[in-house]
Amino acid sequence: MPTLLALFQKTFPQEQRPYNGNFFLDLEQTLNSDRPLVPELPPEQKVWVESIRSIGVTAAVQDEYSTYYNVFLLMHHNAAAAASQKPSPANP
Repeated sequence: MPTLLALFQKTFPQEQRPYNGNFFLDLEQTLNSDRPLVPELPPEQKVWVESIRSIGVTAAVQDEYSTYYNVFLLMHHNAAAAASQKPSPANP
């Protein structure tokens, strides 16, 4: 399991515009803690939430009237699902 710092660095891209602040949430740790911050979800939504490893948001003030936000999701890689999407030799 990666350290929190490594997960933070993987969530945000290396080349990014300057920003004024950021928000980071380790969703795996949040969902698996003894006191989760997220209420129990229905199975249809739980599968989507559990596929996200972490969420990162940056904010930057562009001028006195506008602020821009970037949202980044670090997803789990599911090798079994990816393999099932590849065409088999019998069905190209």
